[in-house]
Amino acid sequence: MGKILIVEDEALIAMDIRSKLLSFGYSDVVYAVRPEDAMKEIEKEIPVLVLMDINLKSDLDGIDLAGIINTAYRIPIVFLTSYSDISTMDRASEAAPYGYIVKPAETQSLYSVVSMAIRRAAVERNLVEQNGLFETVLENSAEGIVVADESFRIKYFNHIFMEIFGIERGDIYGENVEDVISSLQPSLEGVVEGIIKGRESKAKRLDLNLSENKRKTVLMNISTFSLGGEQTRYLFIFSDLSELERMKDELDTTARNFDEIFEKNRDALVLLKMPEHTVSDLNPAAEKMFGFRKDKMLGKVPSELIRVLAVSGCILGDSGQDEAVCTMTRLTGETFTFLANSQRLSIGGTDYLYLSFKDITEAKKLEKRERQLQEKLIQTNKMTALGTLVSGIAHEINNPNNFIMFNSKMMLDLWKGFSEVLDRVYETEGDFEVENLPYSVLREDIPKLLEGIAGGSERIKKIVHELKSFSKGDTENMDDIINVEDVVTSAVKILNQHILKYTSDFSTDIIKPVPNVKGNRQKMEQVLINLILNALEALPDKNGSVRLLCASDESGNLKICVSDTGVGIPSDIIRRITEPFFTTKLKDGGTGLGLSIVYTYVKEHKGELDFASEPEKGTTVTVTFPAQR
Repeated sequence: MGKILIVEDEALIAMDIRSKLLSFGYSDVVYAVRPEDAMKEIEKEIPVLVLMDINLKSDLDGIDLAGIINTAYRIPIVFLTSYSDISTMDRASEAAPYGYIVKPAETQSLYSVVSMAIRRAAVERNLVEQNGLFETVLENSAEGIVVADESFRIKYFNHIFMEIFGIERGDIYGENVEDVISSLQPSLEGVVEGIIKGRESKAKRLDLNLSENKRKTVLMNISTFSLGGEQTRYLFIFSDLSELERMKDELDTTARNFDEIFEKNRDALVLLKMPEHTVSDLNPAAEKMFGFRKDKMLGKVPSELIRVLAVSGCILGDSGQDEAVCTMTRLTGETFTFLANSQRLSIGGTDYLYLSFKDITEAKKLEKRERQLQEKLIQTNKMTALGTLVSGIAHEINNPNNFIMFNSKMMLDLWKGFSEVLDRVYETEGDFEVENLPYSVLREDIPKLLEGIAGGSERIKKIVHELKSFSKGDTENMDDIINVEDVVTSAVKILNQHILKYTSDFSTDIIKPVPNVKGNRQKMEQVLINLILNALEALPDKNGSVRLLCASDESGNLKICVSDTGVGIPSDIIRRITEPFFTTKLKDGGTGLGLSIVYTYVKEHKGELDFASEPEKGTTVTVTFPAQR
C-alpha cells in the first residue's frame, strides 16, 4: 500500500492522526515535526501520500515545503489546517493539494480525504504512464503522425513528420496542417480539404519535390476520432515510401534484366518449380534445341524433356549443382553434343531448378580438328626428322659398303689367280677337300659368291644414291629433262620392300615411245612414290593388284596412271583428299600430306591430277604432264 507521511509540529496531533490511519488499515504511517525531518523520511522512502500542516513553526511553512516536495518528487499532498483565511487558501491552492483536513481531524473526514487522495494519485500515475507510453510510441513510429482539431489546427506532431517534409522549426502547434504542407509543396493545396469532404480517397499518394535533388513518395492517410464526446479530431499518418519505391524500381530493373538475359541467351534455359518439377519458364533457345513450345510446357512436368535427356544419357540431379556432357539426335537425324548444367535456386522463398544446355557440337569438332592437326604436325616433324636421318644413314652406309665393293672385286681377281694353281693340283692329283667341301664344287660356287657380294654391294650403292637423291634432291630446279622410264625404275626400286609387303601382283607397263618431261626429277619421283604408296596401302590383302601405266595421250603429252583394286574412296571425302593434313589413316601414322604434295608438284609441272574411284572396287589416279617438245 505504501508509506504515509504526516508532517505536523504538534506531536500529539500527529500521533492522533497516525493512530486513526493505522485503525483504517494503513500499516506504514510515520510522522515528522520539522521540515528537515520530513525531507529525510522522503529520501529514505518516497511516500504515497503526505499529510502536511500548513502552519509549521519553522522558517518554512507547510505550503513552502509542499512546493519543494512537488518540484522534486511530485508526491500527492493533503493539507492539515485549523483555520482557513482567504490568502492562505490562495497560496495553498498553488501547490495543487489533493484535499484539506481541518484539525482536530474527525475520523470520517480523515478516512474519506485520505482514501480519495490515494485513489486519485494512483489514477493520475497510471494516466501519466499511459500518456508517456503513448507519446513514446508516437515518437518512435516509422510514420509521420499529426493530430488536428476540427479546424485542422495541429494539436500534436512527431519528429518523423518533420523529417518527411523537411520541417526545421518546432513551433507549428496551432497552425493549419494543410497550410504547413502546402507551404512546402504548393501542389498539395486543397488536397486535405478534398479528402475530408469526400472528393478524394482517404489514402492519397503524394509525390514531393522538396528540393532539386530531394524527391520523396509519401502515402497520406486521414481518419477521424473523438475523445469522450469531444469535437471531431483528425489523425494524419504519413508513410515515406521512397525507400520502398527505390527497392521496387531496383527489383523491377533486376527482373527486366533477368528476363532479357533469360530470353536472349543463346544457351537453352529451363526453369523448373520445385518440388513439383513443373516448368516455370523456358527461353526460345530451349524451344529451338528441343523442339518444344513454351505455351504447351508452362505449369507441366516436362516429361518429353526428361525422356530426351534420358535417351541422350544426360543425368542431372536436382539437389544441387550438377554437370554432364550429352549427345542427342534431333528428329531431322542431326546429332549434336551439348553441355548440361543444373543448379538449385531460391527466389522469393520458392525453390527452383535452373537447367542450362549449351550446344558444344562445333566446339567439339574444332577440338577434334585441333587435336588431329596437332597429331599431324607431330607426324610431319617426325617425317622431317626421318628425312634428315635417312640422309645421314645413307652417308654412313656408303663408307662400309665402299669397303665391301673394293674388297669383293679384289677377292674376285685373286680367286682367278688361285683357281689356276688349284686347277693344276686338281688335274694331277684329283679332287680334294677345302674345309670339308670338295674343290670340284668350290671352283664353281666361289666365283658366284664373290660376284654376288660385289653385285649386292653395287645394289646397296644404288639404293643409297636413290635415298640421298630423294631426301636431298634439288627441289628448286625445274629445268631437268626427265626420262620417265628412269624415274619409274628408281621409284620402284625405292619401294621394292613395300611392294613385296602389300601385294603379290604389282606391274609396270611403259608403252613406248613415251615423251620426256621438263621439270624437277626429284619431285617427279615423289609424285610416283606417293601415288604407289597410297595404292599399296588401299589394298585389303596381298591378293590385290597395283598397275602403273606410262604412255602418251592423244595430244602427245605424258600420261601416268596408278590403279589399284583396293577399298576405294568414299564420295563424300574424295573432294578433300588433296587438302593438307586431311587423312583417313591418322591412326596408322598417316600425315595427310602425301596427296597434297602430289597435287602441288603436279601443278608446278603444269600438269593435271584426276581421281576415279568406286568403293570396294578400287581407285585410278591419272596424272598428265605436258611433253617436252
